[in-house]
Amino acid sequence: MFVGGDDRRVLLWNVAKAICKQETPNAMQAEHSSNIFSLAFDCTNTIIYSAGNDDQVIVHDIQT
Repeated sequence: MFVGGDDRRVLLWNVAKAICKQETPNAMQAEHSSNIFSLAFDCTNTIIYSAGNDDQVIVHDIQT
């Protein structure tokens, strides 16, 4: 699962491990300068696209 919101960060969660408190989310390196309104994975599930109120689309490589 991935989430983005008012804190301007994109977080990648392993839900099964998070429920058991075995792992915390990974924060993507790049951050928006305003709220995030949209997130999407590419067709290979290795890239997350985030779009925010700052008129930017940021490409996040989940491998790095």
